[in-house]
Amino acid sequence: MAILVYMLNVHLSEKKSRMLSCLGSNFIRCAWQSFQSDGVWLRRNWISRLFDEFKGGSLEQLGLAVNVMVGGGPHEQGNHWIGVVIDAPKSTIYIGDSQQNLPDEQVIDVLQWFLKGAFPQDFAI
Repeated sequence: MAILVYMLNVHLSEKKSRMLSCLGSNFIRCAWQSFQSDGVWLRRNWISRLFDEFKGGSLEQLGLAVNVMVGGGPHEQGNHWIGVVIDAPKSTIYIGDSQQNLPDEQVIDVLQWFLKGAFPQDFAI
């Protein structure tokens, strides 16, 4: 996955789009869980930079690969990858799943919570 993300970011370097590493999407999930249990928002500099880039218009789309559980599995963090694209100008989150599952409500909740750091409105799914 890391090589795929690197290749996509090289291709996107001239655009207002970026792909977040798998570690980044896992951190967002962990930050949300921490916020839910302790009320603590685990912010990092790279998150603040993303929000600044969104607000300033230098970043319009952000892609993520998100690991989710599908029908149970051996790993707490998940056993299936879905693709997510956050399109800021359209206030829309696109979710792609090769197994054609409906978007998991928790994934949507995490993404909406994350985006509140940069945008006051909820995004359409």
